[in-house]
Amino acid sequence: MLLKGGEPTVVDLTIGISTSPLTQALLQRKVRPEGIRLTCIGAYGKGPASAQIMAGTLDGGEFSLSSLITATARGARLVVLPIFLGRGFVHRGFWGRVGSAVEAPSDYAGKRLAIHRYNNSYGVWARGVLEDEYRVSPRSVHWVGVLDDLDGERPPAAVAIEHVDGGVKRLVELLEEGSVDGAVELYLYKEGPVVRRLFSDFHDVEAASFRRHHIFPIYHTIVLRPEVLEGRPWIAESLMEAFRESRRLASSFMTPEERAEADWQASVLEDDPYAYRLGESEVRSFNRMNQYLVREGLLSCPLEAEAFFARKG
Repeated sequence: MLLKGGEPTVVDLTIGISTSPLTQALLQRKVRPEGIRLTCIGAYGKGPASAQIMAGTLDGGEFSLSSLITATARGARLVVLPIFLGRGFVHRGFWGRVGSAVEAPSDYAGKRLAIHRYNNSYGVWARGVLEDEYRVSPRSVHWVGVLDDLDGERPPAAVAIEHVDGGVKRLVELLEEGSVDGAVELYLYKEGPVVRRLFSDFHDVEAASFRRHHIFPIYHTIVLRPEVLEGRPWIAESLMEAFRESRRLASSFMTPEERAEADWQASVLEDDPYAYRLGESEVRSFNRMNQYLVREGLLSCPLEAEAFFARKG
């Protein structure tokens, strides 16, 4: 990048992103965005990157889509790039406690369920799917959150929710000690003597759901504070290309299990969900997220994808 006088310029930029095969090439500086001296910190190193971005202590980074939509509706000004680091299906995150009365998602009604935080993106998607596919209203569940929502976020008044300290690790502890009947959460990952997935065949269930709805949920995207781009709009495109290059190198950082999951995902979707563009699949996912937020009372009216994203890819 050149200044008006022809002298090269390099912009210092600090962003918060999660560690995954999609981002390893950036984190290890095997990929460097043109014109940018990029510093990447863990998305949760000093609390969620989203909170640091809103406070102005980070130039940008990874942001929960549900929190970003509701923050935008409240007047937050952030530049949203169609870089979707977090996407995934929902059903694998439905958990029960061995010996409890929860055998299927339809049994969640009237039960106590642990969650990450109420307005995290996975939680919004999971509650939407529970209502659409299993007729379980969020209002019929007693929710137990292990992390607070972001400043300005409030659960609907009709929803019963309590908070416990301890972070994500408390989710398993709550199940093991019998304080909750189940959990709706991706971060548990593995079953144990007391904790079990409701769907042992979750791949089959998720593939069938995709064939019905053609929705592949978006959880996280990348944002920049608007002042970062003032007089330097090229920064957005430079970052887009760097994230795409990091994505192209992702397979070299995958474990055999992650590679098998990526292959299965590709066979179901018949498309690349990490091309970092605003295509039909991404717009469908964005619109459905808005629908769920409005239905729960977390958003007054849906936002338009074309206006929400600064770049279309």
